[in-house]
Amino acid sequence: MPSATTTASPRKKFFYGWYIVGITSFLMMYLSTAVIYGYSFSFVEMRKTFGWSATAMSAAFAFQRIQGAFISPITGMLVDRLGPKRMIFIGITITSVGLVLMSRVQALWHFYMTSLIVALGMSLAFNVPMSTVLVRWFKRKRSRALGLLMIGPPIGGLFVPIVGAIYSAWGWRDALLAFGVSTAAIGLPLTLLIHNSPEERGLMPDGDAPDEGKEGEGQGTALGMTVREALRSRAFWTISIILSIEGMALNGIVVHQVQHLRSEGFGEGTAAATVSILATSYLCGRIPFTLFGDRVSGQVLAIVSVISAGSGMIFFGFPGHLWSIGLAIALLGLGHGVITPLRSIIAVDFFGTKAFASIMGIFEVPFIIGAIFGPLTLGVVFDWRGDYTLGMVLLGSVIIIAAPFLLMTGKPKYGVPSARPKTKPS
Repeated sequence: MPSATTTASPRKKFFYGWYIVGITSFLMMYLSTAVIYGYSFSFVEMRKTFGWSATAMSAAFAFQRIQGAFISPITGMLVDRLGPKRMIFIGITITSVGLVLMSRVQALWHFYMTSLIVALGMSLAFNVPMSTVLVRWFKRKRSRALGLLMIGPPIGGLFVPIVGAIYSAWGWRDALLAFGVSTAAIGLPLTLLIHNSPEERGLMPDGDAPDEGKEGEGQGTALGMTVREALRSRAFWTISIILSIEGMALNGIVVHQVQHLRSEGFGEGTAAATVSILATSYLCGRIPFTLFGDRVSGQVLAIVSVISAGSGMIFFGFPGHLWSIGLAIALLGLGHGVITPLRSIIAVDFFGTKAFASIMGIFEVPFIIGAIFGPLTLGVVFDWRGDYTLGMVLLGSVIIIAAPFLLMTGKPKYGVPSARPKTKPS
């Protein structure tokens, strides 16, 4: 009679790619909490200290985005050439230095310069390199991996009240200094655990054996369009421009949400709690996308999500009504919660993975340019009218009107057949 040891199947080793998902998702969470969500509190506290206008403060965010429009394509090329691990390490280092320097500002131009340093670090470390490393490690489970990556920022929203409490108790200078030091102390050691591709550890994407995954052949890490081919496609410009319009809403809210809520009569604690709930609400989109994103058309998801985000922007313009702010949080959470990870999936499906980082770097440019006008528009409207309602309604309406144009993209060429069972083979 055969022994148990001879009949039992060998236990499959836990795929290291999931460790990388956990590391990058945590880094996304921490950077979002310390830098992106913390920016709203810096915005308010610096205005109180120096008396700068909302427009002047918003200009710093615009300068960040202009810089990002130039840096993003370079970041993509560097990621393809040097590897995402090295770029994440460099980016976290620069972000840390920028936050420390920002804690010492004495003039508006100091704030502008340090904002650019922080933005440079975030551009090098954040979306493109982290998405690229997961695109290389996963193929059939790519949506699941990217969805888990993008769960990091909304989970970081749970800690927004703590960020607000730190700014209140320590003051904005000490708070920025603490976040700058901790960004390097936490982020740099974790980055050393990242590997650029499964081949570096003698593995295959998704943890497959060398003879597995042939059904998805054609979706490998070296197949797809070149940068020039992508730029010549109608899908590239249609998708990137429309998603950039949605970015106007997100970036406008990120910069002005605390000021908006306070101007409508919310106390500091209530405003911080509302910001936290809004940030966490993105899980309403991220979790379903993580579970089912590989089985639903990316174009359908994009249209529904953009309309949802635009509608949420409109309702967020009327926070004086409890039902309105509740509906805004739900719509923004569902809409933008899906859009963020969906952007990388759409890029892979339409353009492949051959030059993914370089294409994504250019793909980000219209998004970044669009994001400049959200905070600036809201800042100008606030200085003019004393509230943000008109600006939010206008931006939300433009987003909704743009959504149907996503139908002009045609069918994706590089979707993984095994990951999208409802797609009929041609």
